[in-house]
Amino acid sequence: MNSKLPCLAVLCVSLAGCVQPTGPVHSSSAATSERAPRSSAVREEADHRLFHLSTSVEAGRSMVTGSFNVVQLSVTNHEREPVTLGFGSGCQLLYVVYDLHGNQVSSSFGCTAFPTQLTIGARETVRQTTTWEPERYDYGQHAYVPLPAGLYRMHAYISEHGYESPPFMVRLVEH
Repeated sequence: MNSKLPCLAVLCVSLAGCVQPTGPVHSSSAATSERAPRSSAVREEADHRLFHLSTSVEAGRSMVTGSFNVVQLSVTNHEREPVTLGFGSGCQLLYVVYDLHGNQVSSSFGCTAFPTQLTIGARETVRQTTTWEPERYDYGQHAYVPLPAGLYRMHAYISEHGYESPPFMVRLVEH
């Protein structure tokens, strides 16, 4: 396990009493639509330094709706020196998924409530493998139901810092 990314979402959720739900920062033009933060690859951090970071998401171009699908998230430091980012929780590198109408369809994450740091070496790429189960909660049925088959847009981002990746298009298929 990569010591720079100490917490996987599944592990974090299992730590009863020590979780805090975390989702993307809201910055949307539509009041009901949640969106990950939009930012340029160069961003000013709390210590007033400019960091040139980028994120990406990789997965199969086709995923099965309602099943666990493997997703690889990465963040690259384009600087000539290491960059350390601070977080108020165990959430560091996350993803968000939208349908073609721009509505967020991915769930929030459960993360430890303990502050963490991520140090990315000069010109280093840090990768994290996680899963996505394409489903939504249906309040009428009081149950989770698979998302409909179709095209979806997936982005990686750094929790609390932004740096949203370019879209990765995924086609959900029925199983």
